[in-house]
Amino acid sequence: MEWSRWRRWGWMGVIGLVACTSSCSCEERIREMISNPGDRGSAEFNSNDAGDESTSPEGPRESEPNNRRREANAIELGSNLDAFHGSIEGRDDVDWYQLQVPDESSWRLELTITPLSGSFDPVLGLAVDGASDVDDLQTYDVGGAGEQERIPVLEVDASTTTLAVRSRDGTEGRYRLDFQKRLSRGAVEAEPNDTRDTAIPFPYPGEIQGFYDRPGDRDLYHVSGDTLKSGIHSLQVTPTGEFPQTVALETGGDAGEPYLRFEVPPEKRHVVPNVQMHSDLEQLWFTLSAGESYDLESGYRLRLIEHPPLEENELVLEGEPNGDH
Repeated sequence: MEWSRWRRWGWMGVIGLVACTSSCSCEERIREMISNPGDRGSAEFNSNDAGDESTSPEGPRESEPNNRRREANAIELGSNLDAFHGSIEGRDDVDWYQLQVPDESSWRLELTITPLSGSFDPVLGLAVDGASDVDDLQTYDVGGAGEQERIPVLEVDASTTTLAVRSRDGTEGRYRLDFQKRLSRGAVEAEPNDTRDTAIPFPYPGEIQGFYDRPGDRDLYHVSGDTLKSGIHSLQVTPTGEFPQTVALETGGDAGEPYLRFEVPPEKRHVVPNVQMHSDLEQLWFTLSAGESYDLESGYRLRLIEHPPLEENELVLEGEPNGDH
């Protein structure tokens, strides 16, 4: 009896010792994991590992057929701007999408397409003026294989905003469309605004900030004639810091000979202090361009303000245009 009691106590001691040792080991492992979070791995996506097509990405995906504009997949933009996934599976494959926002609302978004395969070179197209052929789209194709394409500010309203994704040089792979809502509308230009039909209203009198986001980009702004005030105005355009710009002012309903035209050097602000506005001007159009140069980070500012009224004893200020430009 005595020996059995001692044996039971011995086994209980061994079990307690093992439990205590195990508990300490767990605590040490937990502390180590907390103090070294890098050992637990990262949830960030690595494009170099994206070739594993068996990995199912999270979020909504494209559905075929969507190779024509009339077959475009609808992407409803709501409170949750989920990423949208798709894939290009051949030289002739094109994925069309329609962006939809709640009724009567207007959103400004930053749109990015990220290739999830290092060899995939995506081309992003924006349909303007009803274009339905990929060759007629406003094209974003400044990156190479494995690199993003981006529209910094995209205007999306109740009318249909249509996109198309295809590949350059027949590359194939998966991609992700990301949408980030611009909280501040402000005086910032948005795409599309390359034609008179898509020109952005200029906040007259005032200023607006713009960017050249791709080669061949043109930014058009419009001022209605009934808001223009007759008199002398000051017109200013800030430099991009990298490349020259061309600025043209046009009047009337049809494009024609510019009312005023000038160049803005890369490093110096251009000021026309005495632009004459007449009360009979029907409309005023600004067209800014930089040829094949572009910069997604460095933009410009366009400013048009009324000249302060002159006192009776001050010299008369001549108004431009008054000659050949």
